[in-house]
Amino acid sequence: MTVTIPIIETERLILRGPELGWLLWQSAEGNRIAYEAAIAACKDAGDLVYRHPAPEALS
Repeated sequence: MTVTIPIIETERLILRGPELGWLLWQSAEGNRIAYEAAIAACKDAGDLVYRHPAPEALS
């Protein structure tokens, strides 16, 4: 059985997996600390595909 995980692109990053919705909400709110925490969680889970630009753009 094959499971397809959707990959979603935003102006900041492309992610897949369960952290996606929460991360997009936090980045939209400009919450840099939560954004960085979610990036770290996604990296740990192997879900980070691409990131652009640096989080300083959220400040």
